[in-house]
Amino acid sequence: MPTAGATYLAHFVGSGDASKVLLANPEELAANIVQKCSVNANPTMFKSGLTVANLQDWANQKMGGGSPIQSGGMTAQHNNDQDIQLCVDALNAEATARREKR
Repeated sequence: MPTAGATYLAHFVGSGDASKVLLANPEELAANIVQKCSVNANPTMFKSGLTVANLQDWANQKMGGGSPIQSGGMTAQHNNDQDIQLCVDALNAEATARREKR
């Protein structure tokens, strides 16, 4: 299951570039990985020296990754993952129910 940070990264640079960033060497410059239109659209983000690891960390932080423990003893990322899993489970149950009606 993709993380919230990976999903945000796909929103930010597009799914193709997000895949490249997630598979790239963490020390590579992010501007060398993504399309030039992403760099041109976000010049302050892709400043000199921004690495793939920096970009991944930024996306994770935008979605609460690495955040302090919240009430209930979980991070925002873990809470988000649980919410997503509940939605997936509900959709699977609905699909099963529809198949059984046929």
